Amino acid sequence: MAPTLADPFNDSSTLVEFVINQGNGVKGLSKLGLTALLKQCIQPLEERMCMTNIIPQGSIPIIDMSNWEDPKVVKSICDAASKWGFFQIVNHDVPVEVLENVKDATYNFFRFPAK
Repeated sequence: MAPTLADPFNDSSTLVEFVINQGNGVKGLSKLGLTALLKQCIQPLEERMCMTNIIPQGSIPIIDMSNWEDPKVVKSICDAASKWGFFQIVNHDVPVEVLENVKDATYNFFRFPAK
């Protein structure tokens, strides 16, 4: 059961129950119509990352798979994985239906209780 706006998440355990254990995630929080961030969602200043040490990048790597046998493609994937941890692949010829099935399976997996 979703918390009411009059009584949104009295403590961290209520928030954890709603977001993680019930599988509502951040999307579930946004659907509640909250007008401000919950205090449990705000990282204390002393724990925040120092933004002056961040090197700005244009965007996440986009890798064209139309010529997947090209050694440059393999190098691009390795570089993106090691430097970014993720990347976007285009021209992969994976049917949209397969991608939708993966998305559904991922959603269902993350709906399982955290335990």
